[in-house]
Amino acid sequence: MFGAFRPTNSLSVGLLWKIPWRLSKFQKARQRKRLRAVDTVVSVVDQALAKKGMEIKPVERWKAEMPKEQEMVPRDKYTIFDRKEKKYRKAIHKLPKWTRVSQRVNPPGYYADPYRWRTSYTNSVQNCPSGREFPSASTLRDTRASTGRSELYYIKAVDITLHGRRLWKIDVRWR
Repeated sequence: MFGAFRPTNSLSVGLLWKIPWRLSKFQKARQRKRLRAVDTVVSVVDQALAKKGMEIKPVERWKAEMPKEQEMVPRDKYTIFDRKEKKYRKAIHKLPKWTRVSQRVNPPGYYADPYRWRTSYTNSVQNCPSGREFPSASTLRDTRASTGRSELYYIKAVDITLHGRRLWKIDVRWR
């Protein structure tokens, strides 16, 4: 027990690499710095192409779909969508390789702010890639035809008033 063949910490107490449940202020600062650095690279490439009178689809698509760091709410900067979580959100540092993967937009049909939806008991489909618009269900066929994807995200937002406070119950379903 005290000799050369002593058990290691990982064997006696479980997983040794513990992940804290929230980001530190220094990790948040580095995350914001990374987001700004990517925004700078995209703008420099876009300006260089504009000088030569050229356009590239991936750069134009990035500019159209991805919000800049200043436009993002803190919830989108530091958390990501996860359908297995209780509130459909988990801290971004729980994602493997989170410093190298772009996680700026939410999946179609999910928006971070439930107060954006003003109707109760509604089933609607959101097909905007940036997650900023909330179109009617009539765009369902167009979404399916244009994306060619079989999965669709449905949202059911239920307005609940409890003890004078307005709460929302959000139900996200995949088809």
